[in-house]
Amino acid sequence: MTKINDVQKLKARLRNGGNLKTNPVSAKQAVENLSIAVLNKEDLFLFCASLNYLNAYIKSGGNKKQEVAQLLREEFPKMTFKNGYGFKRFVNVALLAILGNNFDDVTFERFPDQQNLIMITVNGLQFSYHGCFVYNNILPNVLNEEEKFKRGESKKVTGKDWEGLRLQPVAQEVFNFAMDLEGLSGIKYYDVRKPDRPSEGGQQVGEIVADYTPKEEDNKDDDENE
Repeated sequence: MTKINDVQKLKARLRNGGNLKTNPVSAKQAVENLSIAVLNKEDLFLFCASLNYLNAYIKSGGNKKQEVAQLLREEFPKMTFKNGYGFKRFVNVALLAILGNNFDDVTFERFPDQQNLIMITVNGLQFSYHGCFVYNNILPNVLNEEEKFKRGESKKVTGKDWEGLRLQPVAQEVFNFAMDLEGLSGIKYYDVRKPDRPSEGGQQVGEIVADYTPKEEDNKDDDENE
């Protein structure tokens, strides 16, 4: 088992590059991970690592974009996906989890002028996603946190720039680390709605995935930005 506090050790290894190739088995698991309830920092790390993995897998060649799209349709039948890059809408779930919890050493930054880049940092490891749009139902909370940062009052927005460590080339290494994390809740979003497993944070995550009906303009994120 790995521990979330070992992220800095992982980060040091990643700087030397990776030699593991992405594969369809892990891609399927990564899609399934998008339906987890993000209840703690370990869950968030796995969620972000899964998003990064799908980005890398699609770019590995072949017909991966449609392959991932089909996996998404099977896992989330209430949602529509015109191609595999639809996974980027789930960055909103990660943002919602960050906004709704007080995870230590977890931040997010938005760079609308850099191809709508959203960066999420967990224990010092920066996950970055281009071509992402914040849903209107959580945008006010995002903007409020960014205003708090301007006043020096936010612990969730820091204003840090990207450090330059690209995680897509080492996506399999990051994913393996995340899958082996000690402390993962292992709860699907629909489980936390059961009376014997109450969790406000989990319910919020479940609602944005299960109940949100994508509008036409939300398909803007199904593009080929990195």
